[in-house]
Amino acid sequence: MFITREKQEFLTQYEDHLENGVLDIEGETNHSADDRMIGAVDAGDQIHLFYRQRHHAPFIYYGQIHLVRHERHTDSPSRFTFRVPSEHPDDNLETELITHGQANEGFVLTTKVDGAFSSTFPMSEAQRTDGGH
Repeated sequence: MFITREKQEFLTQYEDHLENGVLDIEGETNHSADDRMIGAVDAGDQIHLFYRQRHHAPFIYYGQIHLVRHERHTDSPSRFTFRVPSEHPDDNLETELITHGQANEGFVLTTKVDGAFSSTFPMSEAQRTDGGH
């Protein structure tokens, strides 16, 4: 899941924030992903978080997150609260690279939503050696 706290002005201004290991978000106004988030565990799916404070900033990978509460709405966006277990997001990315990729390759995320979606996030040598700072 890709979340931006401070969105561009022309986009829908969902209330999303990450603080003290808790991610609170509003679902989409059309509710298209509500059922998928609510039923992820039962379907055997995992939800991984890429978060950034402000638009155009790089996303930070926080790892797998877990839904702990939801409020389903029909006339407004549903609300979701996730537990974010990592306080050191760069460590999660390094673990993913070691486990699923090569240290000299870009990190590849593949997500399936209504078909297939694949994105590659290349990392420079400097990002790999200094944790992306």
